[in-house]
Amino acid sequence: MILLIVNDIVVEADTMKAEIPWNQYHIREVYTAYSADDARAVIEKKPIDILLCDIEMPGENGLSLIQWMQEQQYDIDCILLTCHADFSYAKKGLSLGCQDYILLPAKYEDIGQSVLKVSLQRVQRQKKQQLQVYGKKWLRNQSDTIIPSDTTIHKTSAEIADA
Repeated sequence: MILLIVNDIVVEADTMKAEIPWNQYHIREVYTAYSADDARAVIEKKPIDILLCDIEMPGENGLSLIQWMQEQQYDIDCILLTCHADFSYAKKGLSLGCQDYILLPAKYEDIGQSVLKVSLQRVQRQKKQQLQVYGKKWLRNQSDTIIPSDTTIHKTSAEIADA
């Protein structure tokens, strides 16, 4: 999985990137962005799987970044970070499809566990989607085997009765 940390407090974002043992949480690459605009640039260039995003940032907040991602139809799972215990943020985040809401300060292990949970859910969802694709292909192939798709069946009732 590829993770993007978005936080306007550079030290926090960089420390999270360096100090959390991401490979233990199924993360193979970590990018950082220090504003919503920086995050957009990363998202447009890299195949991000999970967004770990601060809500309150100067200029544009994390919620509007997540809304933009949805409008652009990016398939990115989101976890919100905030030092504000205001439930209205959590409610808005949940309405945008965010999987978790972490109140800062938080232990790095708690952040990692949240990322792991979202990562595992993402893997399960992708497997399910792939199985659906395979199932549809299999059904299509089965029907083509029984009745080839280029075959047209036209029989009159008399022909059926004579058979």
